[in-house]
Amino acid sequence: MSDGELLIGDGVTAGIVRIGDTVRRPLRPFSLTVQAYLAHLRDAGFTGAPLPFGVTSRGARCCGSSPVRCRTARRRVSGGAGAASLPPY
Repeated sequence: MSDGELLIGDGVTAGIVRIGDTVRRPLRPFSLTVQAYLAHLRDAGFTGAPLPFGVTSRGARCCGSSPVRCRTARRRVSGGAGAASLPPY
């Protein structure tokens, strides 16, 4: 998942990118549960959640962009071991 606009996301998950009108995140053990929950919210009439599109051929969870803008990776990530400066884009 190297193409697209790198997003800071939740500060824990690396590799979150925006490609066009979608946001893609690496699959994690709970990803399919999150997809089902987002679909349930949409089906119940809640429009503030991203629209889940499923899993890409590269193994990323794909959703429509949320109405809430995600922060882009323009700042230094702080933290313990493994924290790194994110390159400008």
